[in-house]
Amino acid sequence: MTKVLVCLPTLNEQQSISLMISQISALGLDLAVCDAGSTDGTVEIAKQMGVPVIFRDKPGKGAGMQKTLQYAEGQGYEVVVFIDCDETYPVHDIPKLLSYADKYHMVVGARSQKQVAFFNALANHGFNFLINFLFWGKLKDINSGMRALRVKTYLPLIDADNFDVETQISCLTLRHRIPYIELPINYEERNGTSKVKYTDGIDILWRILKERLR
Repeated sequence: MTKVLVCLPTLNEQQSISLMISQISALGLDLAVCDAGSTDGTVEIAKQMGVPVIFRDKPGKGAGMQKTLQYAEGQGYEVVVFIDCDETYPVHDIPKLLSYADKYHMVVGARSQKQVAFFNALANHGFNFLINFLFWGKLKDINSGMRALRVKTYLPLIDADNFDVETQISCLTLRHRIPYIELPINYEERNGTSKVKYTDGIDILWRILKERLR
């Protein structure tokens, strides 16, 4: 049986972390939190609920994903499911993603862009088009914050430290022809304030061009 770890990347998620931990624990899956220096009690809540906390070497989301993959490899996990901790992604769909994880090295929970805020959806459409055009792909949601990754496949490849990490993963997947599948999921209203800034869009655009020029 494939050994699976679920990871919640966190930065000041006190409003939602208890519910997320409870829902994931109810699935009977191993769970870890990868924290970027929360100051609101997020780490304390995770520890009180018996969840191991991984501390990032750098503050960005990509640095956290890299650190989690390193941790997972050291603990013998074969697959890591990353899911944002803001209650936007459906925890109950994690088993659906995992049912495809033996066949595919990346399984993505793909949002309908109709459920995403207008300007974010507009940017996502542009990024999706550009990546698919440059890398001959058919991805529908390059920046989804819910995906299962095969540890040994992606650990040696990822070096993006910030919010451009999902973009890099998408580019790497297409460039290296890594087997993947996207599964439709619902996307709900966020609990708390988004950590993504408009300048992150510039980083994402630069990441796409950088990966194409490699």
